[in-house]
Amino acid sequence: ISAELAERVFRSRLDQVTDWRMRAAAHIDFGRKLAHVGQYKRAHDETTTAIGIYRGSGVSSADLAPALTQLSWQLYELNEMQKARATAEEAIAVWREFPSSEMDWPKDVAESFNVLGTALSGIGDEESARGAYECALQLRERFQETLPEERRRQNPLVAASLLNIGITFIKSAQWGEVKSFMESSVQAYR
Repeated sequence: ISAELAERVFRSRLDQVTDWRMRAAAHIDFGRKLAHVGQYKRAHDETTTAIGIYRGSGVSSADLAPALTQLSWQLYELNEMQKARATAEEAIAVWREFPSSEMDWPKDVAESFNVLGTALSGIGDEESARGAYECALQLRERFQETLPEERRRQNPLVAASLLNIGITFIKSAQWGEVKSFMESSVQAYR
């Protein structure tokens, strides 16, 4: 019922929006809400609509890369690993078009690398997945350094990256590497 109500509100507001950025953002937001309730196909369709709006605008926008990252997660949830990988790679390529993007948006760029790692792991390419997760870890550590001390301890993203790297070692049966990443992940979560 909440998805139905959200859709009614979304559709009624969308009719009133003429600015392309606001229309795209509305589709992104609704797609995110649909994904949160497990409606990945519908979420995919909304996110794809937003990406079409961004691309059709003819304007270089920093909103395209996060939209591609969101779409990549939805493709992953739909078990379309190759498409999820390609979409995450496209998001990273878009980020790289912006000067200093890794410094300006480290958390967002890290999420693009994170979904790339997840898609690569889903394909079975654990070595490449590990490389993507390591990029995400470096960016997340860089982002964490910018946070106030009290928020650093509440940021689980570094711990999640360490866990993901550990899991790639488990999946490729490299047991000697697993323990240190898992222990570091637990310590970071604490």
